[in-house]
Amino acid sequence: MIKRLEKLLLIPLALLLTGCPKSDDKEMLLPQAKNLQAVNCEVRTNITDNKTNFDVYFNAWYQSPIRDVPEGQEQHVEPDWEYWYSRRHSRLKAKEDCNSFYIKMEKVWKKYQKERK
Repeated sequence: MIKRLEKLLLIPLALLLTGCPKSDDKEMLLPQAKNLQAVNCEVRTNITDNKTNFDVYFNAWYQSPIRDVPEGQEQHVEPDWEYWYSRRHSRLKAKEDCNSFYIKMEKVWKKYQKERK
């Protein structure tokens, strides 16, 4: 009985440690989606113990990183919000995460534009 229980508990633990995405609903990942000026999905290469992994980060700016800067101040380059989403062993899979993120954000933005009219 205890052996079965140990095996059952290992499955959720393994899923947590592999970096699988927690949710496909990326709308929940971005706070204040209506105030966004820019979004970005970034794939960062992470090499540890001769293994290459690709980390997917979502970034958002609530003030435009280039335009809305008052005179005399530096441009705002660092994102206002950053979220680590997944770790993939394949760059292609990481890029698929980014593509689905952009598709979801486009839908959210179009929905917001309709509500404003």
